[in-house]
Amino acid sequence: MLEGSGTRPQHISVNALAYQPHAHSWVAVDETGKFVLTGAPTGEIEVSAVAYPQDKFYVKSIEANGLDLLRNKITLGENTEIKDVRIVISAGVGVITGRVLAGDKPVAGANVMLRRTGDDKLRLLGGTLATVTNDRGVFTLSAAPGNYLVVAWRPADGPMALETAISKAIKEQGTGLTLSASDRKQLDIRLP
Repeated sequence: MLEGSGTRPQHISVNALAYQPHAHSWVAVDETGKFVLTGAPTGEIEVSAVAYPQDKFYVKSIEANGLDLLRNKITLGENTEIKDVRIVISAGVGVITGRVLAGDKPVAGANVMLRRTGDDKLRLLGGTLATVTNDRGVFTLSAAPGNYLVVAWRPADGPMALETAISKAIKEQGTGLTLSASDRKQLDIRLP
């Protein structure tokens, strides 16, 4: 199901992933919005969906028999059939644009990512959650509604740069930036 009107995803895939033992199965959703995923791994699995292009859409919900499959795993036995899985896709990604600066100079090639805050166990699917700044230090990220830290670091600063950048973001942004559906926010990040 597509929430709202306007553009439609070019493609939607549904995935089933097991970790013990590792197994993966997927299927494309047809033009009528239906799918049948056969050969799914047995045991405890995660069900997910991805709408393309990912920077324009996010998966708002996946439910089956009242169970929220974006926050919970499901256990499949041999010959188990799950019917009436409902997937809601939204084009309401929020967008964060900004610059990474050192003093007043733009930092080209800096890594920038969104890190979800809170403990809602949501497996985020959709948006552009990581990028690299252009030659003017500019970045654009997009994501499903939620709270995020915007983390920036230079890869050349070494293996601890990401950890240091996360600590800095927590100090400066607290619980993070709240992104609502279709929000547009601007943020400049200063590196030492």
